[in-house]
Amino acid sequence: MRLLWRKLRWSLVHRGLLGTLKAVPAALNRGAAGDKPHPFDQRYGTDTSGVIGGALLATGHPHDIYITAYAGIPPSRFESLLERWRSTLGAARIEDYTFIDLGCGKGRAVLLASRLPFREVVGIEINPQLAETAQRNVERWKSLGEARSSVRIVVGDATEPTLPGGPSLLFLYNAFAESLVHRLARNIGRSHSGPVDLIYQNANSTEAFTAQLGFREVWLGNVTLSTEDVTAEDVASPEDLTALFRCD
Repeated sequence: MRLLWRKLRWSLVHRGLLGTLKAVPAALNRGAAGDKPHPFDQRYGTDTSGVIGGALLATGHPHDIYITAYAGIPPSRFESLLERWRSTLGAARIEDYTFIDLGCGKGRAVLLASRLPFREVVGIEINPQLAETAQRNVERWKSLGEARSSVRIVVGDATEPTLPGGPSLLFLYNAFAESLVHRLARNIGRSHSGPVDLIYQNANSTEAFTAQLGFREVWLGNVTLSTEDVTAEDVASPEDLTALFRCD
């Protein structure tokens, strides 16, 4: 009964009453297709697949109710986003940037980012179980020789990231509800001491960042999926909006 109530509260926060009522039939008819491992995991022996609703990710933290869900970013989309970001760097070097995944879940984006020579790759995750899975994935990834940069998983509140003194690239994949996105934007605006770029996937609250002093929108649009990801993913959509922000 407690789990049912937690799911109901979560749905009301994220969908509202009408959205909750509309979601009931889909929830009742949802099959087990989402449990099938993504080809990425089959290829590398990692565990980044599946969708876990936010109501099932409770940790006892006050922000629990605002967590959306866990789902790994489609690899083809993330790689395209990194390429687009790289095209905006000009004379800046990737080696000077720290990559930080805000709400890294099982760490798929962290793994993919570590293929580039970042100064460091950091994943921040509030759920200890997901963070533990991410750490195992990192160890597997390193054993395969896929990581070109050092990687670190941190258990903590992603809305209060500790930013490095130098340039950083932040990644946010619809990890939490709008109120926490605004909180994150305020904290970044107050605390950054170097250039900050942000890739915001499923960018439903872009005004949270454009309202902050110094943030400017570099790019806003859609990123297509590979055929493999279209077949494997039942969450990502071609209409998903992505924004790239820069704060000097």
